[in-house]
Amino acid sequence: MDSVDNEIPDGLYYGCSICDIEFRRTPFTFIGHVVEHHPYMDICPYDSCRLKFPTVTQMAQHVLIDHYGYL
Repeated sequence: MDSVDNEIPDGLYYGCSICDIEFRRTPFTFIGHVVEHHPYMDICPYDSCRLKFPTVTQMAQHVLIDHYGYL
């Protein structure tokens, strides 16, 4: 995956707090990470949310749209 380095300005990355890693702000990089490293995570990890989804991909899309504001 594409880790954040000193050349990426603030706001141009997503993070995975579970793995303590950050990536460039591209949705497929984030979704790919979630699918690869958290293949059974079909429940939103945000304590205030905890919605359940049919697939891990749909859960990752939900996080991007509803929690990160990516459209």
